[in-house]
Amino acid sequence: MKSLKSGVFVKHGELRKRVLQRWFDKVGLKCSAFRALSNPLPGLFVEMPEFIQDMIDVILSNEKHLFIRGDLGSGKTTHMLLFKREFGELEDNLGHGFVTGYVAKTGLHRRQIAREIAGALGVKYCISWNSNRVLNAVEELIRRNYPRYRTVLFFEDVAENTAEALGEVKYLGDLEEDERLCTLIISGTPGYWSALEAVIPLLTSRCEVVDGPPFSLRHSREFVCNRLSYFSKNPKADDRDIYPFTEEAIRVLHEVSEGNPRKLRGYCRRCESVAAERYRLERNEIVDEEITRMVTSV
Repeated sequence: MKSLKSGVFVKHGELRKRVLQRWFDKVGLKCSAFRALSNPLPGLFVEMPEFIQDMIDVILSNEKHLFIRGDLGSGKTTHMLLFKREFGELEDNLGHGFVTGYVAKTGLHRRQIAREIAGALGVKYCISWNSNRVLNAVEELIRRNYPRYRTVLFFEDVAENTAEALGEVKYLGDLEEDERLCTLIISGTPGYWSALEAVIPLLTSRCEVVDGPPFSLRHSREFVCNRLSYFSKNPKADDRDIYPFTEEAIRVLHEVSEGNPRKLRGYCRRCESVAAERYRLERNEIVDEEITRMVTSV
């Protein structure tokens, strides 16, 4: 029996790596500019200031919680992280500052989410405490911070958590004195919103729903540009340079991805592979309209 290292699939994989690496060297990239990242990098964010400002206005009025709705890969997490960043020096209409906490884990039960909330806000607790005791410590901090600070809690894909865990989230969102003490900013798909409405209608009735906007052509170009610049071996002289992509290629990728960042990234990565193969055969490294049409037609 042949060893695994001499197998046809392994040999093919090694050949593909070499082909890609030659293309990366030619265009000046350290590695694929469009690989998936476990944690979003600030240098890659594509900002939408108008949308962020609209969300800030909702929170400053302190009338409702906020639900950011969008399809998978539409940029909800990016909007949440950019939104959280804005609270550093922000004050509401009554002069309150803000304390923020961010819960990115999902699929949590009651005790887990209580601990995640406590950790996000820097609340100390004993490992033996049950969820009620942990949540009481969180509530104590929220009330102690007020009126100097209001608390804002961010939850990614909140409806993936258990119904009991959602009850803990609602409990904090209901804390009041003269006004709401803790504002919830939560995200999810349209399906998650429907599920949340069915499980905790009293929470959704107090939420302002905003749909995350898709990328415009300008945003798609910026997305590609940021990726290429971040993974470049050397700083680019022009920070708007999209080499080896052409403007026509970006236009096609934007149209087919429908302004969805995750779809756009996936198409771009496939373009890298096709461009690397063409470079091997023709010594042409450019990702042009022909390549993007080929990739997006599959």
